[in-house]
Amino acid sequence: EKCSCIVKAERLKRNVEKMEKFLIKYGYICTNGGDDDDDIAPLPLPIEN
Repeated sequence: EKCSCIVKAERLKRNVEKMEKFLIKYGYICTNGGDDDDDIAPLPLPIEN
């Protein structure tokens, strides 16, 4: 049986992948802290259970 922290980490990784797909789908680009970050307002994402 998996340790709960591992399960949480895997779930978090899936959520991040979903979020990246969501951002790409709506024309937002994930950057590693470039100058463009200031132009993009933070978007509240729906939390999925």
